[in-house]
Amino acid sequence: MSGQETWRVDLRQKFESFCDSPANHENLGALGRYLASTPEREASSNILPLEEMEERLKLVAELEKYWEEAFSDLTHQDSKEWKPFSNHQIAALMVISLDRLRTALTSPADAIALLEILQKIPCLTKLCKS
Repeated sequence: MSGQETWRVDLRQKFESFCDSPANHENLGALGRYLASTPEREASSNILPLEEMEERLKLVAELEKYWEEAFSDLTHQDSKEWKPFSNHQIAALMVISLDRLRTALTSPADAIALLEILQKIPCLTKLCKS
């Protein structure tokens, strides 16, 4: 018996048990109305337009490349310590203003400011986990 068949048999047994119980006769009408109803669902939609998402991903990749190249100068750490952006950092970059992301790639000062913010995200994530 497949998983779906097992589920149906189990549901049928529970339904018959419910119907056979004298205590549940007054609830049969409510159950019938519930089973006949069709819940409303909103149509799915894209959170970000595809074109904007593609541009964001391209800009994030460029910013990450800048981060890798400038890592030692910005952090005074060995380049071997560099790590690519985490999923949380990329998620943050996917929701900030697109203009801010574009500006960060044309202005070294803005890029550095954004990278400083991004480097705080792993610490914030650890605080939220505990």
